[in-house]
Amino acid sequence: MSEKFRDWIRTLDEDVIQGEFGYEENEFDVFPDHWRPLFDEGLTPRQAWQRALDAFREARNEKDRR
Repeated sequence: MSEKFRDWIRTLDEDVIQGEFGYEENEFDVFPDHWRPLFDEGLTPRQAWQRALDAFREARNEKDRR
């Protein structure tokens, strides 16, 4: 894992998920392999987290519609 990606994951986990969204340490597991495509796309950790939240919300809404 490159240092740049390692820093991105740390920012995602500590600054965004825990810091901005209030999850406790280890409450939400961050698996680097799941986030790598969003890093490669050039998203910031905040943008990647927001995309994940939006996708979760859309999946839940779709399930509710069925």
